[in-house]
Amino acid sequence: MCGLFVVAERGRAVNKVRFEHALGLLRHRGPDGTGTAMIEFDARSAGSAPVSIATGHQRLAILDPTTRSDQPFRRPGRTIVHVGEVYNFGALRAELSAQYRTVFTTEGDTEVLLELMHRRGVAGLNEAHGMWAFCFLDEAGARLTAARDRLGKKPLFYYADRQTICFSSEIAPINAYLGRNPKLTSEDLDTYLAHGWLLPTRTADRGATPINGIRQVVPGGFVEVALEAWRLNSGTYCPAEAFAPVDRPPTAALSELVRQAVVDRLVSDRPIGLLLSGGVDSSLILSVLCAEGLQDQIHCFTGDAGKSDDAHYAARTIEALSIKAQVIPLDYGPSSIDWFIDICRHQEKPFPMIGNVLGLPQLYQAIAEHDVPVVLDGTGADEVFAGYWERYYRFALAEALSLGDTEWVEASLAANADHPRIDAIGKATLAAHRSGRWPPTDTVGAWPSSALAQQL
Repeated sequence: MCGLFVVAERGRAVNKVRFEHALGLLRHRGPDGTGTAMIEFDARSAGSAPVSIATGHQRLAILDPTTRSDQPFRRPGRTIVHVGEVYNFGALRAELSAQYRTVFTTEGDTEVLLELMHRRGVAGLNEAHGMWAFCFLDEAGARLTAARDRLGKKPLFYYADRQTICFSSEIAPINAYLGRNPKLTSEDLDTYLAHGWLLPTRTADRGATPINGIRQVVPGGFVEVALEAWRLNSGTYCPAEAFAPVDRPPTAALSELVRQAVVDRLVSDRPIGLLLSGGVDSSLILSVLCAEGLQDQIHCFTGDAGKSDDAHYAARTIEALSIKAQVIPLDYGPSSIDWFIDICRHQEKPFPMIGNVLGLPQLYQAIAEHDVPVVLDGTGADEVFAGYWERYYRFALAEALSLGDTEWVEASLAANADHPRIDAIGKATLAAHRSGRWPPTDTVGAWPSSALAQQL
């Protein structure tokens, strides 16, 4: 996971005590090492003030877990702190070495990312495939660039005023360095009180966060700081609609895209685990591993709360494939409230108290205790592949109806006619569409409010 924290001060030195305290708040993200670097810039143009910069990193060592890849990673005139992983760093390394005669001294992806930014800037990120958040300091050009992966898997927050600029993997270190308490925006507070969730707001796609004064680098975006002029410029190197990796044709078969996505994420110099939930998401990952003959290279874990259909299915899958798996019992006991509060603190936003919020952190903690620092879990794929059919079937039907795809609608209704609950949802959705009533007010299952339906 790793964590980064960067501070730039104009006209005064970085407060080292507050900086080290703030960086320490990220220790849970990187237990394998802490690194810092302090850089001073003298004023080089009339009217500009000297700039002091502190870069810090908490490392979880996955690739090249030796001290030579520790961060901040520095080469003459440039520095980088990096979170995440560039899956195709090997191919990029070979290409950069051939074109620029670069001599690499590590076996990790951080050095490759440093060289990619040095040679090609943020545009070069379109050639990288992976998940990342980083800050790259071009000392000669007096420019600090922060960037985030295409889908925003790795968080990157920032604060800027006329004297101080901070970038961080989490919001808490920024507020700690500034000496202030977090405060929810009124819009986000209203949303949470109304719906129980912090849903995306109208300004989220422009970098807004639920915390006053804190912004985020948008997915596929960057923020560049001209240090002498103390000017911020933000933009995107890859718009959301074009996030597909450049080496993957968009017309490729879905099964091949899924296979390649799983194989890509096996790049690691440390043990890798699979959290087999019993859902469509993790089952897809396991199917790829088995098809590739890689199931014995993965440590399989499954959680069991004692009454889960998913856990029963996971157990049957493990038995059918004759694979080894560690079953982790989930205890929603007296400590659940403490767990819940701790989770909200780490996620830096309030949650409703539901099973996933309590269960997943327990699972990850248990997996970490087995010295497995990398976990594949398929989070989000259940929604993409309609794993929660009772929850999303009506939306699929409504979309098909709005597009006039009556052939799919008729085939889908017929295929689900023998499932009473799904059949009832389908008929209610069809009736609502015919009457112009959306969302329907049927009593089949919980139905979200109009505002939530519009968000979905």
